Amino acid sequence: MRCGGMKMTVYELIERLKTHDPTARVVVAGYENGLDGIVEVIALKIAPRKNPNEYDSEFRLNRKGEAAVYLGKGNRAIAE
Repeated sequence: MRCGGMKMTVYELIERLKTHDPTARVVVAGYENGLDGIVEVIALKIAPRKNPNEYDSEFRLNRKGEAAVYLGKGNRAIAE
């Protein structure tokens, strides 16, 4: 179920997860193909990227940005 083009909040994620089997594994897209499990949850601050290239992510880390939660695979560095 998509979020209707809007960005999902922690509250919305929790509400949606409540409708699923609590023992189900949580996965994210893998780097090349397949799926990977989430092994970390990190609080951070982000800001939208101005004029991103097609291959850039939508947000960048920013100490003065909005609060966000990163659901990680454990093999990706989070650095500014």
